[in-house]
Amino acid sequence: MGGLSSFYRRMSVNDPISTRDYILALAGRFGIRYERTPIDDLADVITHLSDDEVEPDDIQDLLQALHRAGAISKPEMVDLLHRYLTEKYSTSECDH
Repeated sequence: MGGLSSFYRRMSVNDPISTRDYILALAGRFGIRYERTPIDDLADVITHLSDDEVEPDDIQDLLQALHRAGAISKPEMVDLLHRYLTEKYSTSECDH
């Protein structure tokens, strides 16, 4: 899936598309979808045991799937996650 990183790099910070829509389009273009793995189950147990409240949403799960598939690198995943969460919480703050 070598072409994915170049597709990722074409995304500009100034693009009119939301990061959420970009992630969905990227996954759709390459037929990638999230599927739980035993590692996800283990992470849930560890999170629960540490009394942490972490509830990733579908987009965060999709980012994980894109990374697992080799579609995006770890730095690209972190960048997209940062952009997505920034947009998500700045938008939800405006809604209140």
